[in-house]
Amino acid sequence: MPESEISLSHQIQARRKMAIGGRPSSGDGDYGRLVQMCIDAACKSKETVEVWRRQKRTLERMPSHLGGLIFNCLLKRRLLAPPLLEVFQQRVEEVNLKGEIFVDTEWLAYLGAYRHLRLVNLADCKAVNNSAVWNLAGITTLEELDLSRCSRVTNAGLEHLLSLPNLKILSISETGIKADGVARLSVLTSLTSLDLGGLPVTDLVVSSLQVRC
Repeated sequence: MPESEISLSHQIQARRKMAIGGRPSSGDGDYGRLVQMCIDAACKSKETVEVWRRQKRTLERMPSHLGGLIFNCLLKRRLLAPPLLEVFQQRVEEVNLKGEIFVDTEWLAYLGAYRHLRLVNLADCKAVNNSAVWNLAGITTLEELDLSRCSRVTNAGLEHLLSLPNLKILSISETGIKADGVARLSVLTSLTSLDLGGLPVTDLVVSSLQVRC
């Protein structure tokens, strides 16, 4: 079977054994380089991505950090599109989409199905609106969310976030959220850090929140 048709997990395991068994290895440094080689090969083009995407269990046996590395590599190379996002549902814990103008409701619909997501950075994603934010409402594992400068997010979008029981860090600076919307954040009992930069809120509203602003 050609190497391109072997799962990424098997490629990494095989190359690690080769490095250890073939000649002296410097340990984790060599392993890290081998991992990066496999990731670069997997993210080389649309064609290589399609090869391993068709393998049903390619990512299921991977540790989450490895899935995250592949996710970020595909994003950097502009090879990550909404249909492919489904592949990472069980493997990715942190997603940084800061400044990606193409991120919209469809993207967040896929992210809403991620099972272990802890951090989402959507700062400067100009297409993100209230409907897009609604897709995040069911991510009970979410601990940190950045919506800074997502000007299309208003009080209505903020309401969708009130169902996130483990949200600890929230950035909503320079959004379309008003003071009465900010006051609703008092129901988020796990919240410890809140960025309200540029929002029209009063000291009274801020003092009603038991968080660090």
